Amino acid sequence: MLSQLTDKTYNLRRLTLTVERFSLLCRLFDCLPLIEHVNIEQQFPYVCDNDERTILSSYNYHNLVRLISFELIINCQSFDYTLFHTIITDMKYLTSLSFDYGIYESDINGYQLQSTLSSLINLSQLNFRLIIRNYLDNDEHLYSSFQTDYWHSLNICCHFDFVDQKYYIYTRPWTPTMTFAMTYETTLNMIPNDFGRVRKYNQMRGSTAVVFKYFPNLYELFINENALLGDMHFRLNMKYLKSLWFTGLSSTSSTEIIISHLRWILLRAPNLKILNVDFDYLVNCLNVDHHSYQIITLHLIGCRFDVAEKFTLIQPCFPVLEILSLKSSRLQPIDDVTKSLTYQTIRKCFLEFDQLISIKYSDKFDGSITNSYDSIINSYDSITNSYDSITNNDEVLSFLYNNLINDYKNVQLNLSGDRLSVWRY
Repeated sequence: MLSQLTDKTYNLRRLTLTVERFSLLCRLFDCLPLIEHVNIEQQFPYVCDNDERTILSSYNYHNLVRLISFELIINCQSFDYTLFHTIITDMKYLTSLSFDYGIYESDINGYQLQSTLSSLINLSQLNFRLIIRNYLDNDEHLYSSFQTDYWHSLNICCHFDFVDQKYYIYTRPWTPTMTFAMTYETTLNMIPNDFGRVRKYNQMRGSTAVVFKYFPNLYELFINENALLGDMHFRLNMKYLKSLWFTGLSSTSSTEIIISHLRWILLRAPNLKILNVDFDYLVNCLNVDHHSYQIITLHLIGCRFDVAEKFTLIQPCFPVLEILSLKSSRLQPIDDVTKSLTYQTIRKCFLEFDQLISIKYSDKFDGSITNSYDSIINSYDSITNSYDSITNNDEVLSFLYNNLINDYKNVQLNLSGDRLSVWRY
């Protein structure tokens, strides 16, 4: 849509969006000359080629005289520091800057970043996380470059991850608008007060026990691939937690441990409203505990409709469910029986969930999380969850559409997005 913009708009002041390529920023700024607050995330990894570098480096960002707040999430390995420096130093009127940036260059240090930021003479608020690959094994030089008076005044934290061989440099206390992510907590010298403002956390590696100790006020929690489920048998009430992603955990954890930790979190999060979870994990959890949860939106990943009777376990535990998202398992066979069972399951869910408004069905799971740090970590060699696209998934979706359209007035089919949406009314 951005690529099709041509006319200038003078009324828009604040914009948050995800882009495929950063060069679209220039078109955006051309069309929104009076924009004041921009939050941009480049979500999926790609290669920034020479043509795009030319577009980005030659644009006159200093003409953005009304732009005072800029938040930038970079998920592009070829987005070098020279390009970053050119863009940021030219935004002379910024008063607030937030960025999450991973760098593969080995010679980046605190002196260079200080030079970049010092040009922003109006800057009063700064939040960032910088990830630097360790190529030269030069800890002392990198750490000393962040020990100047400039960095001391900004309360910077630095640590090295021995597992992933990366340096993490970030401001604290962390801004509540951006997700925080760490990988291996044993290398951290963490102070709980640093993270009291954190609202979103992505657990990519290490024990989940540290999350609830140092991040007591989480609103969104992502427990992802390679997370280790450590000892969590202590008193804690996650009263602020509203959204939980609990899926694709490391195979090193047994199913019993995974289920016990899912139950542990669910029972201690009374205000949880959004749950993303593997289908089998949830079914096994509910087999043990038939507790009732006030979940409004439920995303089930890896559903197998040849065991549709398992959905019977789910209904009594989610009495106020309004939105149900079903993502099919990659192991799901494609035949007439499966298609019929999937259709019957969708109809059965509408019949049994009294408050259900919409069901979304997909035959393809891409593993992506609509969250800034999950996407940036993916570009640093993390293993991500992925289900292969099912062969002939268009056939399944078309079958469901042709049958459900006779039962419900509002059915939408999106073959390009591999999904089907059905509304009760």
